[in-house]
Amino acid sequence: MSDVLSRHPGLSPRQVELLASWLPGAAIAQDHSWETGMRTVLEVVHGGNRYIVKAGHGQDHHMEREITA
Repeated sequence: MSDVLSRHPGLSPRQVELLASWLPGAAIAQDHSWETGMRTVLEVVHGGNRYIVKAGHGQDHHMEREITA
């Protein structure tokens, strides 16, 4: 996992751990996070592919609804 990704303030240690297991060595291409700080939205590169990683914080009850939908 990229040092930059592991130090991103919008990701919890558990979120960084999960990303490291799913996309080992991924690097941030662009930060699309919301200005409100409620969501972290990162465009990452892994194995030549680009992915969007969206993460909420513990008090973000909307994220659960988005995942369920």
